[in-house]
This record gives sequence, C-alpha cells and structure tokens, in this order.
Amino acid sequence: MSNYMTTPEAAKALNRSTKTLYGWVARGNGPVQPEKDRGNRLQWPAKTINKLVAKGFLDRPPTQAY
Repeated sequence: MSNYMTTPEAAKALNRSTKTLYGWVARGNGPVQPEKDRGNRLQWPAKTINKLVAKGFLDRPPTQAY
C-alpha cells in the first residue's frame, strides 16, 4: 500500500467529490491537506485519511454551501 493517494482515490475514500478536496486545498480548511510531488500533483496522506475514516468521518454528511 502506498503512503499517498491521488485526489480521486482520496475523494472516494472520504465519500466526497474531487471538487470538495480541491476546495479544501484552495481554502486551506479541510480535515486533511495534501503535499505536492515534483510534478506539482497533489498527494493525499493515506495514513491521515484512514484515521479520519476510522474515526467516523464518513458518518458526517457533507456540508452544503448556500
């Protein structure tokens, strides 16, 4: 298992859209922040995402923007 996930993999694991994850990056306010690799691609830490899932993050509904 890799130490990092791609944005689509992380979104699927967190039950969120990729747009939500990109929003977290832009605003810097998500429960997890990615690192960038040499190609400037986002790499989401698998360990942190797995901890969020284990703590019940998926039980929380996504917030709605009004």
